[in-house]
Amino acid sequence: MLKRLIITYILLCCIVITASADVERFTIKSDNNPDYLPYEVTIIDSSDHSLNRITVLMRNMVSIYKTGLFKEDKASFVQSHNPGKGIVDNPRFSFVQYPPARIIRENPVGFNIADWRFYYDKQLQKKLIIATGIIGDSILVYSEDPQGNILPDKKRVILICDKGQSETLLKTGCIILAISNEEAFLYLDNNKLKHKRLYCIDLKDLKIKWFIDNTSAKIYTLTSQTEKYYFLTTITPKNGYITKEFDDKYAYFAVINNEGKVINKKILSLDYYTPLTSSSSDSSFFFISHEIRPADSPDEIIPKPDSFFISRLDRLGNFEKTIAVSEYPYQLFYAPYKSKNDLRLFVLFKENIMRVYDDELLLIAEYSNFPYSTYFGTLQIEQQDNPVYIFTDGLYNYDFQKLLEWPYKIFKKPESLTQDELGNTKELLLQGVDFWGIASIKRKSTLDLLTVFYLHNQKYILMVLSGLLVGLLLTSIYQRRTKNNLNLITSQNVELEKTHQQLKEMQYKLIEAEKYKQAKDIAGGFAHEIRNALFPVDGSLNKLFKLNNQEQYDKEKLEKYYNRIKSSTNRAITMTELISQYTKLDSAYLPEVVNITNIINEVIDTNQTRIDEQHVEIKIESDSDHIIESNNQQLFIVLNNLLLNSLDALTNRDNCLIFIKLWADRNSLHLSFEDNGVGINLGKVDKIFDTFFSTKPTKGTGIGLSMVKKIIEMYHGTIKVSSIENSKTTFEITFKLLKR
Repeated sequence: MLKRLIITYILLCCIVITASADVERFTIKSDNNPDYLPYEVTIIDSSDHSLNRITVLMRNMVSIYKTGLFKEDKASFVQSHNPGKGIVDNPRFSFVQYPPARIIRENPVGFNIADWRFYYDKQLQKKLIIATGIIGDSILVYSEDPQGNILPDKKRVILICDKGQSETLLKTGCIILAISNEEAFLYLDNNKLKHKRLYCIDLKDLKIKWFIDNTSAKIYTLTSQTEKYYFLTTITPKNGYITKEFDDKYAYFAVINNEGKVINKKILSLDYYTPLTSSSSDSSFFFISHEIRPADSPDEIIPKPDSFFISRLDRLGNFEKTIAVSEYPYQLFYAPYKSKNDLRLFVLFKENIMRVYDDELLLIAEYSNFPYSTYFGTLQIEQQDNPVYIFTDGLYNYDFQKLLEWPYKIFKKPESLTQDELGNTKELLLQGVDFWGIASIKRKSTLDLLTVFYLHNQKYILMVLSGLLVGLLLTSIYQRRTKNNLNLITSQNVELEKTHQQLKEMQYKLIEAEKYKQAKDIAGGFAHEIRNALFPVDGSLNKLFKLNNQEQYDKEKLEKYYNRIKSSTNRAITMTELISQYTKLDSAYLPEVVNITNIINEVIDTNQTRIDEQHVEIKIESDSDHIIESNNQQLFIVLNNLLLNSLDALTNRDNCLIFIKLWADRNSLHLSFEDNGVGINLGKVDKIFDTFFSTKPTKGTGIGLSMVKKIIEMYHGTIKVSSIENSKTTFEITFKLLKR
């Protein structure tokens, strides 16, 4: 018996090793400059639904009614409106034709719209709208014909009473989770009553079929030969609300019959992790992620391990197979893999990893360095043999090469507004959190890409052209010494003058197009730094030349000169890259809502290893979280630069302390960043924000604090510094405060 177990174990190990060897592993190449991507997206028309102006923010602001043929046939879509604060206006649906975007009709409604979708009514054989909203103290479910026709009364409206909770409902909402088989599933999130409720609405007569408390997340409708039933998952708000079927401190997977009764359920989570689901293309099986192994009751729960799980379920909700994963999954989706007919399970993890599994949950591919993004589906575009993947940050082909980047983070799947004869999307609707727009997609030409290359490398191109000009001048001087070539010299002088004039005209255009004035201001400092960085290279090369003439090489000297050359060239390259980033800041103005407390914590976490090594104590004083208008990535650069400078100032010192303080007045947020390091000489304090000025000549570049000041002022902030040499240095930054 023992011998059989050993043989079985060895065979299983061989199978696992063989399976692991077959896994394809890839690293996603991230290009931070979208200008070099092969496709571009251009906003043609847009509408702003700013949170500062709209009383109720809708989950769905615009949706396609009919896709048109590009430049030949009209497309149409429906746009929803809620009135602005203090504005006397009615919420309404607008029926819009395109191109150009022209409102054909407007249907006012008597409630603030929370969510809406299209559905096809089989009885009337037409496309209708189902919407949810708030009227008085009740939730309203409303049906609407976008073409303005009056519907029968039984298809018009239904009230879900929830007296006294309208203010809460405005903030939490009634969301349409799904529409399937003439049924709509509505999710009511009511924090004041500390529970969540799922409604099943019959779209034939707009009546409530059933409802269940303490449920939310996702639902699927399935049918067998004899009955209809549903799969659903719940989340864990932990408000202490308990019903007959669910305790809200656990997350469940449940099977519901056609009357809304729970016939099977499993506990899948103890914390705030929401089970994620995805179905196969024919809904013959499902995948679900969970935090613990499935349990029928709290008594059967096994303590949470240091891993998560992914399971495959059959159509009856039975768990067929389960695997453990060490990372935190945040999305599951079933999509084409390498070809549109080969569908696989994709799992996205918060650790910037994406894995691909077959239907038996065997790992077949892994992608590292994948951006934190959400998958929405696929889209067909020109010059692509297969549909492309849609993510919140852009489009990718089947090899996960990025094709384009959206102009802003999208909130829902883009919809094709117009297509060409081959079905390729030419124009589409994009929707952000509080913004939607009509955009066109176009593949960049070779000339477009060359233009981008030229604009991003103009200084190097000018250096080459200048070198050519110098070469021509030297040639002219040499030929001028030859009397027999006087006519040729005269002709070349004319050509040189003409070339020089063309270069001057080109330089003038570059100054106008790329704000060359700023580059001129820093050119002297840049040349000085590059000369200082490359000066050791010249001396080391001369010494290497002398070594070359010796019969025997001194290996230590050779290595010493090599390292000096390598260090100097690396410093010159680093200086060039920093200058490139600095000169592009004006075009990188990307304002967004930023929680500065989160950025501070992220910067400290990034540098925690060095903080611990230097035994630095960091104290943070803040009255609350503060919201400002800035850019998450650029603000990270600012705070990270200040922290690194403080750590440099605290090197080899005792009782090291960095004190960060946040406080707000009526319109501004103030940040004080102080360390007890070596301080700055009084005569140098006024120069530390100058480009190429550094108090660390062997280590600093003189770019960091210049970039810090430019980013802060770009978002209407200020920065000042005070210092006592050998005692402390304090930076005080003022931001424009956003009201919640």
